[in-house]
Order: sequence, then structure tokens, then C-alpha cells
Amino acid sequence: MKHNTKKFVLQELADYRESCAENVRIHERINNLKCSGNADVTNRELKMLFLRQAYLERVIAAIDNLRENLNEDLLQLFKAKFLTRPSMQDKKIIAQLNVSRAKFYKDIDLICKMLADRLGLS
Repeated sequence: MKHNTKKFVLQELADYRESCAENVRIHERINNLKCSGNADVTNRELKMLFLRQAYLERVIAAIDNLRENLNEDLLQLFKAKFLTRPSMQDKKIIAQLNVSRAKFYKDIDLICKMLADRLGLS
């Protein structure tokens, strides 16, 4: 996997919780705009909201599908690395999961590759 692709995938994983919240906010804003009939909102703004929402839904669905298909060890790593806030340092995660440093990074690479495949980036 290319370095830039891995960097992008890692950022999407790190932003997963924020992406879910943003998707809800966009959905509510679109519904409010449709109901209000506000003439100040241009078609371009509405189109941008729909495009962002579609992108977020695609990424969220890919990450959710990935989580469903991870084995127990990878799922524990995923939760510790990407779902806990504030995020733990890698050393603490390695100690908590009782894995070697090499296995930790190998598993992170595997998770990134699996998500890149689901997003069509590989």
C-alpha cells in the first residue's frame, strides 16, 4: 500500500467518531433546509451538503463493515486504537493487548489494507 493511501486511511479511521456525528448534523441540516423553504440557500450549497453526506456514509459503512468482519484480536486493537477517546499511545496499547511491537504494526497495516480495499483505494 502506498504511504499516502495508508496515511489517508489512518486519518479516516481516527476521524470515525467525528464523521458519524458530522453525518447526523448534515442530515438534520438538510431536513431543516427542506422544511424551511429558505430561499437564501443555493442549490450549490445543498449539492455540497449532499455530496459530503454521501461521502461520509460511504466511509462509515466501509468502517462498520470492516468492524463486523475483524477477528477478536484485530477488533480489540481497532477499539483501543481508534475508538477510545482520548486516544492511547501505541506503547500503552501494545502493553494492554500484550502483543509485540512488530505484531501491533503488522495488524495496523492489515486493518488499513482491509479498509482501503473496501473503499476501493488499493
